[in-house]
Amino acid sequence: MEETARSTPAQTSRGSRLHDASNLIIQLLFFSLILSLLFSQILFYILILLCIVDFLGGCRARREIPLFGYFLTAFIVLRSLSVPVSVAPGLSVAAIPKLITALLFFALIHFIRDARDIEKSTRLLFISAVLASLYGLFIYFTGRTERAHSFTGGYTTLGVFLASTIAFQLVHPRETKTFLPKAAWVSGLAATIFGLFFTFTRGAWTALILSVLLAAFLARKKLLVAIPILIALVLLVPPLRERALTLKDPLTHSTQRVTIWSEGMRLISEKPLEGHGLGTFRKIYPNLAGLQDKRVRNWHNDFLQVGVESGILTLLCYFMFLASLLTQGFSLGLKKENRDRGLALSLSASLFCLVVSSVFGTVLLDPTLSLLFWGLTGALGFVVSARGLRGKARLPRE
Repeated sequence: MEETARSTPAQTSRGSRLHDASNLIIQLLFFSLILSLLFSQILFYILILLCIVDFLGGCRARREIPLFGYFLTAFIVLRSLSVPVSVAPGLSVAAIPKLITALLFFALIHFIRDARDIEKSTRLLFISAVLASLYGLFIYFTGRTERAHSFTGGYTTLGVFLASTIAFQLVHPRETKTFLPKAAWVSGLAATIFGLFFTFTRGAWTALILSVLLAAFLARKKLLVAIPILIALVLLVPPLRERALTLKDPLTHSTQRVTIWSEGMRLISEKPLEGHGLGTFRKIYPNLAGLQDKRVRNWHNDFLQVGVESGILTLLCYFMFLASLLTQGFSLGLKKENRDRGLALSLSASLFCLVVSSVFGTVLLDPTLSLLFWGLTGALGFVVSARGLRGKARLPRE
């Protein structure tokens, strides 16, 4: 990630102050994601506003966008173009705020100056995950809910959020332990794991295991020990075991999801280029009355969601963005001479966990998970472009 212009001393001073303010906002954003949706959204819009002001005001040297950034730019543009050709323009206009969250990627690429900024955010993310887990376990075991819920959403939101956070901690716990005693870290990790289990979210369980397996296969062979431990914990608890055993025949226990996916594939073939428009599920789904859950409002698969709403070209851009970013992230994690290999590998595993989860449900449309998703892509994008292109050197602070 190359600097394309030099800042004047006055711009550097202003840029340094803005850097400190923006990174404080980023850290608070990561901390508040699962604790307060309203607060995190306010922080997001403030961060985007600061990014625009900084960019237009010339306070900071311009940066070249990495290749995967161009794929994301094309994705955003094509998604936006599906609004005017939508079968229900009103619904598509109302769905635009969910697309805007993708700008968090560019905001983080713009403001982050050092890997330490990311490390501080991931520390706060872990602490918030522990708090959310304890709350979810409390309301579950006191009989208030049938599954562990978060402060900001339902059991699926909490489950996917915790799975992604746990993946990061398991793959790269060394840095986190530097700010927590080992006993506190282990206790917090145990809380998040049990919090995840009692959401009974099978997709999140599967995503966590696959992300840890991938990281173990690539670089962390010791992580293989975690897999049988996690499985054993599930099988030892009767309600968890009963839920897990439904994975033996997933199609039988996911009939509605399979039906929705089948209809989605058919609708893509009807409008393969332009799509049907953002937020049009309830407008175009042919048999809403036949669904068991009458509250369903999406296609339960982010890739299918993008294809149905915006066409296969948009879907291709989205896939290329993720494939390029994750490939570079995991590749950087394998370079032993790079000081940030652990951070790159853990961010890649955490993001991969969200991507796998998005196959079974929606991440892009969930207000909490979408901010986590684009936050992780921005953090990984910075690490990859700053470290992958410039070796071991750290970017200097302004």
